[in-house]
Amino acid sequence: MLDRMKEGDMLELVREADNEYDDCAIALHWNREKIGFLPASENGLLSRLLDAEALDLTAEITHLNKTVQPWENLSVAIYFLKETTQSTLPVKMEYLTQLETPHYTAFKNNSNTVTKVTWETGRYEEDFDWAGFLKDHSRKDSIQDIIMNSDVSPTYKYGSETGEYLLLNINRLPEDDMIKQLFSKIEQTLGSLDNLFDEQGYITLTTSEAAALIPKLERIANVTDKLGRHFIELGF
Repeated sequence: MLDRMKEGDMLELVREADNEYDDCAIALHWNREKIGFLPASENGLLSRLLDAEALDLTAEITHLNKTVQPWENLSVAIYFLKETTQSTLPVKMEYLTQLETPHYTAFKNNSNTVTKVTWETGRYEEDFDWAGFLKDHSRKDSIQDIIMNSDVSPTYKYGSETGEYLLLNINRLPEDDMIKQLFSKIEQTLGSLDNLFDEQGYITLTTSEAAALIPKLERIANVTDKLGRHFIELGF
């Protein structure tokens, strides 16, 4: 069925009020075939709107990737249409005319649940020069040797699959107050990514967070998560 779908296809929202697992359940149907459900974390308000027939909601496939895990195949936009007599919309209303794909990566953990990790603005830039970034923020002449002696690929587009590509493992942090203070701040914001890796202790860094750490960099390494995606681990 996935092979027949395409971006822009319309989906039908079908309420399943008697669903034994979730009384707010909303199923997604494509060509009258059920393909899954809206996430339970998102269906509360939408189920009430459907039950009250308050709005004529429409669903559309905005992003389709047939090569990833099943829970990441589709991104769906849900919206309603409203006629207006205004020839030009006020600036504050322009966002209502745009369908945007949610920016997050999802992974499935051992308890059979799906967790979303939000991409922050500026985490990844197309064709980002990671080697240049390390060189620009390092005060060491040895940074080129660190890069050349690593197993990090100079051609791989780190971050293109996930929106994140710089990792830090807290279990390998040195006794350095500055690094540990930075980690404490990051942990409160992002939390752990243990479910993505066989080894515990990984967190992701934005480039702005990593910039302050680069002068203390001693090594870098290629790290692969359980879904086969590649990251750069910073070592100190």
